[in-house]
Amino acid sequence: MKQFGDRKYYDKLEELVDPSRAALLVVNMMNDQCHPNGHYAKKGIDISMHRAIIPKVKNLVEAARTAGVMVVFLQHSVALGFINDSPAVLRSKTGLGADPSKPYEYHNIEGSWGQKIIDELNAGGKDFFVKYNRTDPFVATNLEQLLRSHQRESTILCGNETQGVVWTTSAGVANRDFYRVLVQDCVASTKLEYHNFILNLIRDRVKDYDLVDSATLIDIWARMKK
Repeated sequence: MKQFGDRKYYDKLEELVDPSRAALLVVNMMNDQCHPNGHYAKKGIDISMHRAIIPKVKNLVEAARTAGVMVVFLQHSVALGFINDSPAVLRSKTGLGADPSKPYEYHNIEGSWGQKIIDELNAGGKDFFVKYNRTDPFVATNLEQLLRSHQRESTILCGNETQGVVWTTSAGVANRDFYRVLVQDCVASTKLEYHNFILNLIRDRVKDYDLVDSATLIDIWARMKK
């Protein structure tokens, strides 16, 4: 902890990821994004990075549960028939392939198999779930209330897309005065150049956003348990 005038703030990684104050936000690790039979893969979108991070995300989630870190799964959710979407959002979704006559041919439809968290992560038990329908998962959801109700000051982010919802979630986190940490080997994109751009941007310009490898984080939690 560091002193700033008559106030203090957490500064060390060990402080930011302390299980008593941290929540792990797992972004869009769902069948449509990650499974070979999901929407992305069927549309010919490259999910190789999404597939590659699954073992590390699995280890990270299991370590978080063991350490007592709050685990929150964020799930993009599209209402059947796009009934929750404004004209501006419909314009955006149309550009991504939305067709009102074929509502099930879109990703993350509410209640579908594609929207479910991948089996590898064994989501359930004491985990938390937040479904969102805008690019910022804090908008029109109980995410902030959930974090504050459980006295979480820090958020640890993993999942996909690095330049998409992971990035907008980190902005939402910062704008609501939470600390933020990104697990850099547990985020993925459909395009490597987008992924690398965001990581480089964070390293060069975003000094309050800590980057960490999953092995380092898991080791910290293990040492705290002793």
